[in-house]
Amino acid sequence: MIRASGVGVSSVAAVIILLLTAALAVAQPIEPDLQLGLERLANTGSVLMIAAHPDDENTALLGHLALGRRLRTGYLSLTRGEGGQNVIGSEQGHLLGVIREQELLAARRIDGAEQYFTSAADFGYSKTAEEALQKWNREKILGEIVQVIRQFQPDVVILRWTGTPADRHGQHQASGILGLEAVKAASDPARYSGPQPPWTTKRVFFFRNKGGALAIETGAYDPLLGYSYAQLGGIASSQHRSQAMGAPQVVGQAKVFLDPVEPQPGLTDLMSGIETGPSRLAPAAANALHKAISAFQPKRPEETIPALLEVRRILRSLSGELVARKLRELDDIVLRCAGMWMDAAAETPHGTAQAIVPVHVKVINRSPIAMRLEAVDIEGAPEIKPALLPENMPVQQVIRWPVRHRVPLAHFRFRIGNEPILGTRPIVYRYVDKLLGERTQPFTIVPPVSIQFTDHALLFRDTTPKSV
Repeated sequence: MIRASGVGVSSVAAVIILLLTAALAVAQPIEPDLQLGLERLANTGSVLMIAAHPDDENTALLGHLALGRRLRTGYLSLTRGEGGQNVIGSEQGHLLGVIREQELLAARRIDGAEQYFTSAADFGYSKTAEEALQKWNREKILGEIVQVIRQFQPDVVILRWTGTPADRHGQHQASGILGLEAVKAASDPARYSGPQPPWTTKRVFFFRNKGGALAIETGAYDPLLGYSYAQLGGIASSQHRSQAMGAPQVVGQAKVFLDPVEPQPGLTDLMSGIETGPSRLAPAAANALHKAISAFQPKRPEETIPALLEVRRILRSLSGELVARKLRELDDIVLRCAGMWMDAAAETPHGTAQAIVPVHVKVINRSPIAMRLEAVDIEGAPEIKPALLPENMPVQQVIRWPVRHRVPLAHFRFRIGNEPILGTRPIVYRYVDKLLGERTQPFTIVPPVSIQFTDHALLFRDTTPKSV
């Protein structure tokens, strides 16, 4: 789940950037197998890394935490990097910010972490934290970081920068200062009221290039993925192409160092003393999850579905944000165990607000499990007719979707026995390229009219109307 907030681009800029990003090679996600997915479902720990820019993050550590430790892992970049360099094109400002945002999302598809932003603008190199905090509007950005922490609910926060002159770049320093202050403010109900309740982070670390109190080995090989986390980190970092961040795939030992903000003698692990198992949900949920994982057969994943539905029945009797998140994860695992194909493909690659766009919905249950499609909801569009889902038989319908001012997700509602299961998919445009085969691209909303001048600059002597 990717969260984007704050600085955006104009509709015209968004159209232009489609042409720019189309030329970028899309990073293929590292798809964890179902065994790994089940183990992540049983893990209730969470870690959030905070820094200033795209490419500040340590991708090897993110991969180690998200894919290796099976922890919910996120990266909060305060900016979208619109003030940086661009070695792959001439785009600057907001257009560069869109490119770097997409590079960051591509990196997350490799290392398995979630991505968050604030509305802080990257205004180029700054020498002091004071300058960055003044240009960013300190209180506003601090409040946004607090809301991300309360929403994400991290057990551990890792500050990529220390907030001292050792960070050199003023925006790096500012991210360390604001990150540490936000951790404290997030636990205070009197500060920054919002939709999320206060949250107390259990432990905060500074990232160190070497010699930290805690050494984490990211070079371990993961046979489920076929890579070490340091290798994946190299692949992920290399997605930052506009910044010339091509990196090697490190094989062998690759330690990352952390220092706790508050000294903790004898600390041996960043999650020491923090409950990360399913018992944090409820003992009954933990027992049911362990049974499901023990019974899992990779060649017959659908046989695990009844055990997972029992977990779901238990979770539905509980409450809280962690429970709600685990229900979403569980539904995803159930649908993957059923080999469920869900697709919402628009007839055109883009459309204007208020247009009516036909969306072809296709669902295929590629398992012998008896399932029923209850509905497919697309904001502003009528629901499709319910249908039974015979094994490997496509169910297809067309939804006439009235386009509004954003592209919603398509929500697929299923029922297995008495349990409702929810799946989501983005609305895409699907086509066949004669050279590359089947391709997809996100459906985009464009302005009804765009103008391109033949000259980049026009100068007039007076304000009378002119023909251009």
